[in-house]
Amino acid sequence: MGPNQQRGERGPCGWKPCSLVVCDLGCCQVQLGHSNLLEIYLLSIILEPNDHPDIPNPEEAIRCAMAHAYALMEVSGRDSLSVYTTRRQIRRYLKWFNLIANTEEKPLANEEFRNLAKNIFNVFPKEVEDKYK
Repeated sequence: MGPNQQRGERGPCGWKPCSLVVCDLGCCQVQLGHSNLLEIYLLSIILEPNDHPDIPNPEEAIRCAMAHAYALMEVSGRDSLSVYTTRRQIRRYLKWFNLIANTEEKPLANEEFRNLAKNIFNVFPKEVEDKYK
């Protein structure tokens, strides 16, 4: 929670920051919160900011997604199941998401989406794959 933010307030993107949503629910929920929010910010890249006032601009979405990726690593550990499952989910976006999303009409959004997905994917260590095979 930011220094000037009160419980129940929404963050700059219109979504409640993870710490506001899950602060009293325990470590597993915090991990899930970070994982879910990084995915939401990733997906927001392919939306037009004018579609809804709560959709962040791409720069804010990238910053928030990366912050949640690093926070997930911090709260759960490099070799946690949460890191493994989030890494696998981001891999799915990289491999087949463009096949089901209509991003071909938005090449810049598509490029930003892929770059952010790659950056998030690379935050998580490859070694975690060996632990959960």
